[in-house]
Amino acid sequence: MQVSEGGKNFSAGQRQLLALARGILKLRTSNILLLDESTASLDQATDEHIQTTIREQMSDAHLTIIEFDKILVLGSGEVLEFDTPANLLNDKKSVFADLCRRSGDFDELKAMAEGKANK
Repeated sequence: MQVSEGGKNFSAGQRQLLALARGILKLRTSNILLLDESTASLDQATDEHIQTTIREQMSDAHLTIIEFDKILVLGSGEVLEFDTPANLLNDKKSVFADLCRRSGDFDELKAMAEGKANK
């Protein structure tokens, strides 16, 4: 298939898949993968497959995040939270804490964050 300038001959979903693939491939040279509405133009089955794959392949990513000095949480293009992992995990209304609770590793993550904070 011939690719036209800007990928105009691809659907929005196809362009989104290409952008996601490019981002994942760049992980070889970068430690950051920023996803913002990365599957919005995809059908539900493809979205679920991608979300499952990302969760499985990056299952230890949240353990790395706990080691950072500060965490920035974005939502709808706005900064929702910016604080230390320990402070965010101790905030019952924290989006980050909710994500950690849903990961199933909340107690381990909280212990790690508090251990780092007490150093």
